[in-house]
Amino acid sequence: MPESSEISLLGLGWNTRDDIISIRFKVDEIKPSSVTKELALRALAQVFDPLGLVAPCLLQIKLFVQDCWKAKVDWEDPLSDIMESQFRKIMIEREEFGVIYGQLILK
Repeated sequence: MPESSEISLLGLGWNTRDDIISIRFKVDEIKPSSVTKELALRALAQVFDPLGLVAPCLLQIKLFVQDCWKAKVDWEDPLSDIMESQFRKIMIEREEFGVIYGQLILK
């Protein structure tokens, strides 16, 4: 029985044969008129990145959540049409990331 070359390392996939870390971006389907501040924060929290490797990829969603707080939007209140379209655009871009691979270099 051959061993898998991918193991879990700090919650991330690590291909030990090729020495590559993978971080997966999960994007849930967004129903029409269901975009709330809670959904935006949940989308941000879905990415587990303890090493901060994909922090640049998360910047847009973090700034969006910050804008929600500045606009004093409640958790369950639907976002304005402008904010909703901005959120959907961010999620489409995030879906394009899919899985990010990076070489793990330990010396």
